[in-house]
Amino acid sequence: MRRLSLIPATLAVLVLAACSKDNASSSDSASAAGATAAAGSIDTWRIVGPLVAGAQASDCGQMERSNNQPGTVLVISADGKVSGSGVDTDMSKPRSVQLIRERNGDVLKVSAMLTTDPEKGPTLGLNDDGSQGGASATLMAGDKHLYCTRGTPLARMRAEPLYKLMAQVLEAPPPKLSCMNLSTKLSSNETAFKVANGVVTLGADTFDLGQAKQEQLLLAPQDDVVSYIFELPGKPMIILAYDASGKLKGVQGGSPGDPTHACQTEG
Repeated sequence: MRRLSLIPATLAVLVLAACSKDNASSSDSASAAGATAAAGSIDTWRIVGPLVAGAQASDCGQMERSNNQPGTVLVISADGKVSGSGVDTDMSKPRSVQLIRERNGDVLKVSAMLTTDPEKGPTLGLNDDGSQGGASATLMAGDKHLYCTRGTPLARMRAEPLYKLMAQVLEAPPPKLSCMNLSTKLSSNETAFKVANGVVTLGADTFDLGQAKQEQLLLAPQDDVVSYIFELPGKPMIILAYDASGKLKGVQGGSPGDPTHACQTEG
């Protein structure tokens, strides 16, 4: 399975924390964030379920044995049950979900990773490299570490940009943002921000999400992490960070190794 990167979302959290204007209240803010996360309104399965339900993978075998067996099958049902090849597990309440959609020329690659426990699993990975017969799957559940060399394409993820899954959250009336230039350490300035009709406006810059060469959606509302990450040709990566209820926390611009601007909501 292609390794799914969590670095951009992690970096966003670190940068936003580093730019906090009131360190004295950080513990109170963290407690409030935890309470919000516990009662978060974002239902991860409601978002990811329609994208992966009905997917099947075959020719499955234990990863370390390299003995994939023709005809062995994994099936994902509409209610999140994953069964087959000696496995019967429930992925309908994932602790975290990561979706990736990236375009390279005429090739569109998509992938989904769901885990109910980051340390113990089960963890399900679905990959579709855009070619005919290029889909595969992995599942780690207990002592089962399965790799399936054949899978059904993730047609719905191919069909539409990821931002449409979160449009109701992304296009909500935005709060005021204060942005800091991290390279100059200048004071924060109020910056216009909005997402409307699939276009992000940040200050004087606009980004048409329909032209994104890469999108990532990270959903971990129990941990108060909801991030939408996108990159357009010739433009920096942008990370929009939300809390578990869908309220914007901040925006970061730049690359994972070289962040340039960090914006926080005011108040």
